[in-house]
Amino acid sequence: MQVGRRSSGLWRSWKRPLCHNSPRLKVESYVLPRVRSYSIALIGLGHRGYRSHFKSLFNDPSNSIVAVCDTDRGVLNTFSDNHPDVPAYLSLAQLLREHAPDFAILSVPHGFHMDCVIALSEKGVPILKEKPVVECMNEFAHMSALPVKIGVTFQKRFEPQFIHLKNLLPLVGDVATVQASLTLNIEKLDATWRASSGVGTAEDLGCHILDIVTWLFGVPSSVMTYGVSPIRPGQVYGGDDISDVIMNWEGINRTGHAHMSRVAHSFTQSITVTGSNGYLILNGSNIVNLDSRGHQKLKVIHQPIEKDVIRSMVQEFGDWVTGKRPTFSSSLENLTKTVSVMEAVKSSLSGRKVQRPLTRSPTVVPSIGSRNPFTKLATNTNNKKYSTQAGFPIRNRAFQLKSGVKIPAVGLGTRRAQRPGEVYEAVHAALQAGYRSIDTAQSSGNEDEIGKSILDSGIPREEIWLTTKLDNKWHNRVDQAIDASLKALRVDYLDLYLMHWPISTDPDDPTRQLVNWSFVDTWRQMERISKAKVRHIGVSNFDVKHLETLHNDANCHVTPAVNQVELHPYWPSRKLLEYCHRHGIHCTAYSCLGSAESPLLADSTLIDIARAKGKTPQQILIMWGLHRGTSVIPKSVHSSRIKENFNIDGWELSDEEVNLLAQLDTSLKTCQDDWLPGRVF
Repeated sequence: MQVGRRSSGLWRSWKRPLCHNSPRLKVESYVLPRVRSYSIALIGLGHRGYRSHFKSLFNDPSNSIVAVCDTDRGVLNTFSDNHPDVPAYLSLAQLLREHAPDFAILSVPHGFHMDCVIALSEKGVPILKEKPVVECMNEFAHMSALPVKIGVTFQKRFEPQFIHLKNLLPLVGDVATVQASLTLNIEKLDATWRASSGVGTAEDLGCHILDIVTWLFGVPSSVMTYGVSPIRPGQVYGGDDISDVIMNWEGINRTGHAHMSRVAHSFTQSITVTGSNGYLILNGSNIVNLDSRGHQKLKVIHQPIEKDVIRSMVQEFGDWVTGKRPTFSSSLENLTKTVSVMEAVKSSLSGRKVQRPLTRSPTVVPSIGSRNPFTKLATNTNNKKYSTQAGFPIRNRAFQLKSGVKIPAVGLGTRRAQRPGEVYEAVHAALQAGYRSIDTAQSSGNEDEIGKSILDSGIPREEIWLTTKLDNKWHNRVDQAIDASLKALRVDYLDLYLMHWPISTDPDDPTRQLVNWSFVDTWRQMERISKAKVRHIGVSNFDVKHLETLHNDANCHVTPAVNQVELHPYWPSRKLLEYCHRHGIHCTAYSCLGSAESPLLADSTLIDIARAKGKTPQQILIMWGLHRGTSVIPKSVHSSRIKENFNIDGWELSDEEVNLLAQLDTSLKTCQDDWLPGRVF
């Protein structure tokens, strides 16, 4: 029998499996389930969303794509031109106002998963989502507690060769070793979501092959992960290109090895099982059984069609969410073991030590700390958490804003100079160290020095993210203020322009507020700034009440891209972060180190973690902010400290360390509002 050819890395054709020299063994054929009709909303029209899910389901008589959603207007326009009869929306909220699907298929970039999951859950819509399952066990617990059924498109669990392999495992007797491999050759990695997110092979391909290993053989007692950082010359993306995971099952005399690569010479997909009675080998889509002497006893040839596999998976999910079948193979509940293994693999890769997967009940929701899914969603990004990128330079990490544009994860915060040239030198040192984000403010009086330092650096303007802020006394003269900042900074445009405070002051008397003027009026003026001058607008020092005011005003049409606020373990602002996550507002942490005189830097818990890690307290606090999904802008004018703050590659905080800092009971805000003519906090 001719084996189906590979197309775009997927096996496209399928027939009933053909068995050679088969013993008397019950072999389950791959049969599409009895069809029932379901209405489906497709969220995300990227490669998986459109080429896999939509094309497989569009002409499926048993299912109906009732609507699609994507935030890329160009993608949506192209889709509507080709499929004018399918309603298409730029906003998930709008789609959910117009439709009530039986369930949704979620195929958006990693960083948007929880945002969409929460929105769908609030409308009672079950979700079949792409991987990753979650980013950590805490997030898994939160997602499991949502009042809708959720499944993950671990497609391999529905492919006939893997189902057949599982049924044939008794042939080898007691399993002694497992060798699994999944490799690709992704030629243009820089152009993929993996590059923009820094997602490595362990987290990407490993998610699939390790799920299969766990599904077939259970949770290993321990794992050790080794990774090779990006190897291609001139590449700028991060994450591991090659990963190897060594596994051990204590008490049952079994070991395993999983190999993943995205820079291999060709596509491979294989599992070799060695047991007391012989061998079972999956190579591509073919299965061979050999006895202990190497004699072939069985051969099965599969030619799976992707369309049939996806239709089967979707049908089973629909039957499960509607109560027509008792379970779903890759439901959230059935993936507890996979999540625990993946968490251990990523922790082992970053910490370079053996880890033991800890399987926990997904029904117990932990207390909300720095790693809860809502705080992480402030990123709206593919980068979210950086657990697998021990070798990924921090300078290449970025958070994706709702617009799709990325803001650097770490920037230099600046302040009013204590002496002439101080800020110029600080910016120069930062750019030399690799920083590509500089934050300032009109009220700091340092825009001129910053502009000159950027100009003298020789670094192209488009490589630097530049943020400044509208001073309180310019609230009713936004156009003039932005022109003044652009002139001082010696640039034609700003990447981000923030309203510094939700308080406007009289230009002639800063102790008085402007009469008959509010920050809503200021925001309306900011909305009218030319895109040629400002790419994104946002706010600073806004609490939930201020954001709600903008959100509920019928004359405000733009959601702030960023809210820059004080954030550190003594002032975590959990409720504010949760609100921002739900509304797609990225949060940037200023005063992320507390302050020079803050008792935070002398906190015993922080000191103990820093000593254990061999890091400075400042480095620990910066990493803590990144773990929460916030970009950070630590301030310093000392060259050595600027470099030190940026030197946080090759390590991360454990869940326990992050939570220890999140649970500090001291409450201290270093930036107060008592100098303003109105209350903010």
